[in-house]
Amino acid sequence: MNVIDSEFQIFLVSITIVFLGLHKMVSPVVLDAIVTPIEMLGSATPPVSMFVLAAMLATATWDFRAYWKDAYRILIVKFIFLPLLMVGVLYGLKIHDNCLLFAAMLVMQAASAPATGLMMQVKHYGGDVKKISSIVLLYYLVCIPAMSFWLALWNTLSA
Repeated sequence: MNVIDSEFQIFLVSITIVFLGLHKMVSPVVLDAIVTPIEMLGSATPPVSMFVLAAMLATATWDFRAYWKDAYRILIVKFIFLPLLMVGVLYGLKIHDNCLLFAAMLVMQAASAPATGLMMQVKHYGGDVKKISSIVLLYYLVCIPAMSFWLALWNTLSA
């Protein structure tokens, strides 16, 4: 297995091009021909990812009682500890004074559920699919009230 896969190599080349300012040397026509297809793919990503998530959750089997201890620990860290840490850091650094929308986005990201990556990795590389499916479904069920709570708390603190 390669240590540096092709996606990471493309990422490194892209970052190098931007940091060296080489993207400014390309004509706008060529740049537009490159950026337009990438924008089209980027705009298709959210609907496709929701379709993949729905398909994976629909085909998964769950057993909440067997994994409640693991799920409880993960949910405590993901929906209490991480958002609390993010709110504390943002409030302590006074980021909301200059970048209110950015700070709200970081709080929302800290309180959001992970995407389909966990389930796809477990299915591809092996692991307990029933366990991760149960925990991911709980993530999404807890995410709705947790994200609302943390955003309301952040808006109250930053006002």
